[in-house]
Amino acid sequence: MTVRSVVVDGPGPTVGAPGPSPPEADAGGVRAPGARRAARHGLRVAVLVGLYLLYAYARERHGQGASPQSFQVAAAHAEDVAGLTSFLLPERVLQGQLLEHQLLVRAAGAYYGSGHFLLTTAVAGWLALRRGLLFDRLATVLAATTFLGVAVFALYPVAPPRLMPHGLATVDTLAVHGGLLSYDHGVLENISDPLAALPSLHLAWATWVALVLWTSRRRWVRVLGVLHPVLTVAAVLITGNHWYVDVAAGTALTLLVAVVVRRVWPVTPPTDGEGPHLAARRTRRGIRAQHRSQPASRLLHHNNVIATDVESYRMREARSRSGGRPSTR
Repeated sequence: MTVRSVVVDGPGPTVGAPGPSPPEADAGGVRAPGARRAARHGLRVAVLVGLYLLYAYARERHGQGASPQSFQVAAAHAEDVAGLTSFLLPERVLQGQLLEHQLLVRAAGAYYGSGHFLLTTAVAGWLALRRGLLFDRLATVLAATTFLGVAVFALYPVAPPRLMPHGLATVDTLAVHGGLLSYDHGVLENISDPLAALPSLHLAWATWVALVLWTSRRRWVRVLGVLHPVLTVAAVLITGNHWYVDVAAGTALTLLVAVVVRRVWPVTPPTDGEGPHLAARRTRRGIRAQHRSQPASRLLHHNNVIATDVESYRMREARSRSGGRPSTR
């Protein structure tokens, strides 16, 4: 009997053949892709910590240099800033209408103290670990926005509403009603700058958080990203820490820096010697394409296995019918 093979369209893996081995370091000492990714993550976290330490040092140096003369200059600047929005409801009046709601005031104080640092740190860590291709560009946006803001603090200091004299002054709700923190106590007293209202880094960082979360494909994550700046606006106004212009300036600064960085720094998937197929797997599109192709490859593999089993069954049947003698056909 002549044994005919069953041909299945398309290439398929050989039954019993070992699969591809995981990437490992070669004899020359080149690190595996997993080790390179871990090294990149560690470097990104170190960059974030270093940027924050530089920011805290700059705020501390500028804040400790405040004097009565510098406060008078900052108060004069604050009056000019407040005059730009004289057509709106004054910040003092807006806050006065909300002070009756103690729960709202305490919630604003809690969000003011926690959202600025904790959420920004958490999102930055998520960006470093889960959005590696975007980390360098978006981290540059955060760093440039922060240090441009600190430069404005030094060149054009503006006092917040809570420190203004009677007439423009608002209530310092963190000191009167309490909150998660107070800038007059502990470590925060050393890194806080009382004359750094313009631009609002609370809004600058909140806008950056929104930009990062907008890269997610999950709708609820995007909604949370947009909601964070909105809640931050309410928090900084209720606590009396910023003027309307500060809020607008902080948001505009982050968006402007993001546009500039995007134009001069396009995102290109790095290969790092691993080949374009592994670089594509690091992107969302590459992962989705890989998942879509898996069912077809598995089906092809199963077809090859079934074809081989059918041919083996036919050979055994032919041998049993001929009494173990080979066929003469």
